[in-house]
Amino acid sequence: MGSTFYLFYMVLFTGGVLWCLFLWLVKDDGDEEGEDVGGTRSEEAPSPGTSPRSALDGRPLPPGEAK
Repeated sequence: MGSTFYLFYMVLFTGGVLWCLFLWLVKDDGDEEGEDVGGTRSEEAPSPGTSPRSALDGRPLPPGEAK
């Protein structure tokens, strides 16, 4: 009976450790996305305050579309 509880808690503890390791690794990968790696990041990236359509704001509307 005692060995069953020991085995249960050992599996629970190991799963918790593996879950924490997984979360730590995922968080680590997310931090690298914003870094400039090898100059592949675009220099003309929009600032955080602009909308995704701000690049289209200066373009004329196609014929037939009204504002």
